[in-house]
Amino acid sequence: MIADGDWVLLYLNDRVRFVVKVSQGLKFHTHKGFVLGSDIIGKEFGDTVRTSGGIDLALLRPTMRDFIRKFSRASQIIYPKDAAIIIGYLDVAPGFTVLEGGVGSGA
Repeated sequence: MIADGDWVLLYLNDRVRFVVKVSQGLKFHTHKGFVLGSDIIGKEFGDTVRTSGGIDLALLRPTMRDFIRKFSRASQIIYPKDAAIIIGYLDVAPGFTVLEGGVGSGA
């Protein structure tokens, strides 16, 4: 059950998703209308909530990927898609030892 203070992914489609911290006084505005926190609290993950514009948004548990995309950052994070390309360029194979130093959000 979703409670006050939980993080929730409001999912419309693959391109439109919002990560919000639910609170009783929340009034989250989107281009499809707004959603009240009181309408979300008490529902289960997987349920839907209707915006003021009549559009249903799925209530999902946010993944680490969702959090990474939501929060602003001063440094660049290496996303999984980019990491795959880097590994491909390095020609890394099973059994190789990879040493990483000085990359990521804290570098």
